[in-house]
Amino acid sequence: MVSVWDHLPTAREILDKRLETGWRPRPSLLREGDVVEGFAACLFTPPADRT
Repeated sequence: MVSVWDHLPTAREILDKRLETGWRPRPSLLREGDVVEGFAACLFTPPADRT
């Protein structure tokens, strides 16, 4: 996918464009637990307690 912008896009604009195509943030399993890194972390809601 190639995107052409007539301005320098903000992180939110780039994220919104990715979401339009069906992309969703997925957590990475780190020592600290499931973590979504980068700007997409602002969208991630961890699932309810899995215990």
